[in-house]
Amino acid sequence: MNLITDLYKELNKNLSDINVSTLENTINHFLWFHNNQIEINHCKIDDVFNSSLNKKYYYIDFISFTHFGRVITRYKDNNYYSNTIRKLLKNKNFRLILMDVHETQEPSDIETFFSLFDKEESKKILFINNDSSLNNIKTNIKTLKTNFLVKNTTKGLSEIDFHLVWNKSKRDKLFLCLNKEGKAHRFYTLCLLEYYGLLDKTNYSFLTRPSTRNEAFKKSEFQNFGKHERKIDNLLRIPKISDYETKKDEFEDILGLFRNNYNFAGEVTYQDYRNTYINIITESVYFHKGIHITEKSLKPFMLPQLPLFVASPNHVETLRKDYKLDLFDDFINHDYDKETDDTKRLNMIALECLRLSKLENEIIDFYKNNIDRFKKNRETLIRFSKENEFNIIEDILSF
Repeated sequence: MNLITDLYKELNKNLSDINVSTLENTINHFLWFHNNQIEINHCKIDDVFNSSLNKKYYYIDFISFTHFGRVITRYKDNNYYSNTIRKLLKNKNFRLILMDVHETQEPSDIETFFSLFDKEESKKILFINNDSSLNNIKTNIKTLKTNFLVKNTTKGLSEIDFHLVWNKSKRDKLFLCLNKEGKAHRFYTLCLLEYYGLLDKTNYSFLTRPSTRNEAFKKSEFQNFGKHERKIDNLLRIPKISDYETKKDEFEDILGLFRNNYNFAGEVTYQDYRNTYINIITESVYFHKGIHITEKSLKPFMLPQLPLFVASPNHVETLRKDYKLDLFDDFINHDYDKETDDTKRLNMIALECLRLSKLENEIIDFYKNNIDRFKKNRETLIRFSKENEFNIIEDILSF
């Protein structure tokens, strides 16, 4: 693959949000999908214009961890970067790849991005992110690709023996709710668990300071919500580590997490899973329309638990239809998945937790009597990952 690499170096001189690790980070993420088997030819900008051969040259803009508004500004402004890209897009051999393997963006923002380019330029731009609804967006943009991040979950977790995780004895707590980045919907999920008296039944983590403000969440709909909000905010002033994280005593503050190289992508402590029954998955996306299925949504099927999803609407339906997973609808009410009002949906999830909290004996019996269904989900997901793993290189090299 002919990758224009000197452009990354030049960007460091012109854009404050690009750092020296950009090239390395891009290549590492790209090669990770292909087990480091793709040969990268390091090319220069001038190579595109000097080549008389019908040879494709690529520039991969790895936009994960960058606010998409800044990405739009980067291409919109009159600067070295945008001018160079536009010049390259005039060449028939050049392809621009925007790759976000971790997040999703609002459809309207994607439209805004492509509106910066004319029709011929847009044909040479491939936009990849992890929105399962991306290909259903009603748009004239034809160069959108959905990326299913299943490799992240199935490859490592399938090596954990099913019976090592499966626990027939009474488990310590009813719920598991693991949180890394302090997004608002994660904070309000804990607030509602506290509001309904369920936090003591929950093994939870929260590693970074929470965002406690979001206009889409209407606190006024809950009586005396403020005292619960303040309590959770105080609890999260230092990182909250899950009950079975073996290194939890080493971390007194967020800097300690960094100093000790804590894996913010989520080290799996399987004891957290085998000692709880219901996983409250707080996905990365909640307050917008994208359907963002990450490894967080898939872990409870690999480390078998009953799942509830704090996510955008139709998240559960996508897991049911596209992944062919059993969502245990005969036991769990997933009607919240259809609710588009963000406050009502989150409260419906909390109320379902409250309902389930009163059925602890039934939950224990459900696990005992349905081991085959949990095993089948795990097998279904492993098979799905083998049959449907998104092949970025094929899509890029054929583009």
